[in-house]
Amino acid sequence: MFVTEIAGKQFILEKDDIIAVFRVKGEPGAEVVSERVLLKAEGGEVAVGRPYIEGAKVVFSIIKQTLGPKVRGMKFHRLSNYKRIFGHRDRLTYLKVISLTEGQG
Repeated sequence: MFVTEIAGKQFILEKDDIIAVFRVKGEPGAEVVSERVLLKAEGGEVAVGRPYIEGAKVVFSIIKQTLGPKVRGMKFHRLSNYKRIFGHRDRLTYLKVISLTEGQG
């Protein structure tokens, strides 16, 4: 098990896991490498980085670039007949873990 930071968020990962993160640049099939490994736990051994574990990295493959669900919001002023509805969809990237490389812990 590795804990890594990618796109500003932390994820607990195993091999072949699929995660959705905020947009990471790249085409489907391209590889993305994260060297920001915060924690590594295998068997009874646990290595904690300060802040990151040197030499450890996680290699991802981009599965697809897509949009998340629509989020709607509204502004309303009750006496002035003011109403505005707005919305957005986050850009998401689906990543699959290809390999977990250990470093010095």
